[in-house]
This record gives sequence, C-alpha cells and structure tokens, in this order.
Amino acid sequence: MFERPLVDTIVARLSEPRRLIQAIVGPRQSGKTTAIAQAQTRLEAQGMRVCYASGDEPLVPGPAWIDEQWELARTLAGEAPVVLALDEVHKIPGWSERVQGRLGPRHS
Repeated sequence: MFERPLVDTIVARLSEPRRLIQAIVGPRQSGKTTAIAQAQTRLEAQGMRVCYASGDEPLVPGPAWIDEQWELARTLAGEAPVVLALDEVHKIPGWSERVQGRLGPRHS
C-alpha cells in the first residue's frame, strides 16, 4: 500500500515530548485523513494509543463534542501515551476557543 510521505513527519512529531498541538492543513482531497490513518497504524504499533474522531458529520457537532473527545482520550490513556486526532475540527463552531480552553493550566 502506498504510504503518504507526510506520515514520517507526523509520526516523528507525535513521538516527541508533548509541547505543541500539531495541525495538518492542506487543500481538500489532498490525503490528510489518509496520512492520519497511516500514522495511527504506525503509532499504535509503537505502543501509543490514538483516539480519532471526525467533525465531518451530516449534523455538525457542537463545541461540547470536543470536550467529549478529550475526555474519551484521557480515559483511554492509562499507562500508554495517547494522541487525540480531531479530523475536520474546523467545522465545529468555536473549535479554536474550545481547544485553547482545554490546553489551559487546569486541563493540561
């Protein structure tokens, strides 16, 4: 199977100590979601858990959806590191403020 070149970069960045949110941006239909799926396979093979959720639903979820996904990822954490991958998060109203709020001192 063809693996997107971006996968090496994604896996390397997500394997580093946590410092910053990693955003994958690009034109529609350019393979971003495919690259995430491929990176998820490699990260999970390395023992990292990946919690993937997509905001690309017929009925766009509200901002609380981000909180739900965040808590699900925390629940999955246990002893293993967890990556929360929010695909199409830009479709969620107020997504930026919600994510920044989750990164504040009381949530880190």
